[in-house]
Amino acid sequence: ESPRHWRRSAERRPRQHSPTSLTMPIRGSPRQPERSSTLAISGSVDGMFRWAHVFIDVPADRVAVATEFWSAATGYGIGDPWPSHPEFVSLLPRSGSRYVHLQRIDGAPRTHLDFPSADLDADTARLVGLGARVIGPRGLWQTLESPGGLPFCIVDEAVPAAVPVSARWADGNRSRVCQVCIDAPPSLHAAECEFWAAATGWRERDSPYDPEFASLLPPESSPVQLLLQRLDDNGGAVRAHIDLGCDDIHAEAARLVDIGATVVTREEEWIVLRDPVGQEFCSTARRPD
Repeated sequence: ESPRHWRRSAERRPRQHSPTSLTMPIRGSPRQPERSSTLAISGSVDGMFRWAHVFIDVPADRVAVATEFWSAATGYGIGDPWPSHPEFVSLLPRSGSRYVHLQRIDGAPRTHLDFPSADLDADTARLVGLGARVIGPRGLWQTLESPGGLPFCIVDEAVPAAVPVSARWADGNRSRVCQVCIDAPPSLHAAECEFWAAATGWRERDSPYDPEFASLLPPESSPVQLLLQRLDDNGGAVRAHIDLGCDDIHAEAARLVDIGATVVTREEEWIVLRDPVGQEFCSTARRPD
């Protein structure tokens, strides 16, 4: 199989929660950003999600290690645990809005997405009509899973938001969490592509060079885009991983190794790494801004 394609056994999916509109104090300090573009977020509009949060779900005994690593990886400060839900911690850029969070779970590490919604009930009905399944009770969020079984949440959130810019490191290289890749077995890939395009309302773009990849390009208000990857065989479930966009994938990989990551494989346009708790992610040649 291609070095980028990895396998992970099916996991028990604990109940997930999503962020509400909270302002968290900063502990620690992210690197100096260059600039920030301020935009307004109004949840979903006309079937399009305008923002996506990235959640790094971590077993309880590894939360501290994961939080310190991802704070160093992004250059973002560490927020205090959320007052109403201490299982959550947000990573806070110096400017721009938070969109990377860690969640303490009872299960194996994984990544999931949250989308702000202007109308939870309407969006839930719309997503179920597209093939999603409701897998948790409704609160300030609704937990669902895609047709291929990837959990995600929609959250009752409508806040002013600014997309953070990339961190610039000492060597001049820039990087930022700018993409989430959804990895699907061949038998589920087409259905996942169709579902996520309709669910987000984002513009589809197929790769002319790598037919196993398809991108979903969001409006400028979202800090991350989606990439859908067709895996080589039908083993395992649909899952997701983080992609860091950067100017120099080799310099970025070296920096990440220095703070605790390990290299899994190297390709021409990406390097697969593993964080200290065992979750794989990529350093990619995608522009960080």
